[in-house]
Amino acid sequence: MAGEPKDSALEKTLKALLLINLDSMKQKQQIAILNKAAFGQSEIAEVVGSTPKAVSVRLAEAPAHKSTTMILIHTDAAAKLSASEGAVVALTVHEVPQGSARRSMP
Repeated sequence: MAGEPKDSALEKTLKALLLINLDSMKQKQQIAILNKAAFGQSEIAEVVGSTPKAVSVRLAEAPAHKSTTMILIHTDAAAKLSASEGAVVALTVHEVPQGSARRSMP
């Protein structure tokens, strides 16, 4: 289109590699990967040959992604772990339900 900047050779190469890698995947997987790569819904729709609304629906249907779990141990509790560095220890973990106030476990 007139007035739009032309893609550089590097951008064209990257787009080609992206399309080649996504080609063997189902559209649902393509959308998930592009979403994780921080593409916007309009950009994802353009790459997968869909509409932004359809992309939005697919993202809403996708299961929640797993996140990293961080466990904080109070220094008093850490002192009770008398194992040497690198030794295996057993901990009991209590999951705090999403949306609940954080609380200390006894």
